[in-house]
Amino acid sequence: AGTGYLTHALSERYPQAQVYAVDFASQMLRQARQHTPQQHFICADVVQLPFATNSIDLIVSNLLLPWCDDINPVFVELVRVLHQTGVLLFSTLGPDTLKELRRSASQANMTIPPNLLMDMHDVGDRLLHAGLRDVVTDVDWFTTTHKDVHGLLRQLKNSGLRNFTQERPRGLTGRYKFQAMITAYERYRSPEGQLPATIEVIYGYGRGQK
Repeated sequence: AGTGYLTHALSERYPQAQVYAVDFASQMLRQARQHTPQQHFICADVVQLPFATNSIDLIVSNLLLPWCDDINPVFVELVRVLHQTGVLLFSTLGPDTLKELRRSASQANMTIPPNLLMDMHDVGDRLLHAGLRDVVTDVDWFTTTHKDVHGLLRQLKNSGLRNFTQERPRGLTGRYKFQAMITAYERYRSPEGQLPATIEVIYGYGRGQK
């Protein structure tokens, strides 16, 4: 379900369809319902969907996978509920996402979580392994710009990615490392005075099992 914008767009594109918006977070469902109150909103785990096998004609997922510890059971469950003539469409983040921030934090000796985002080819292999047919993947890169690192971190926090760096600027050592990270990031500043942040987006397509 997310914020509900995709649910609303699908409802307008397929006005005769039954649209089910699924999210693990009940607060996100409440937000999504404000945009399209007439549809079905379900609080559920993506690896245990409350749908019958071979019952869904179209599954659309936008940026769900970065929140999942293991995408294999996610794909297996999506394949289970997807009709054999159905289609799965999704987007996810690739490993180049926030590469400037990761490199700057590493140079400042900050503790950062490992980059678990898969590249396009690995994602495609997981789709095939889960049993999808006619798999197609593609990738694109976008650059967002920010006035300073604090603005970027605020945007990440608002998007839910607040734990991108595990180490907080606490105490003298923490504050020193945080400032060192900001200094390292400055080398990316453009002639226009903006700090870039790379977002790698992977797109995936697959059809249900025969």
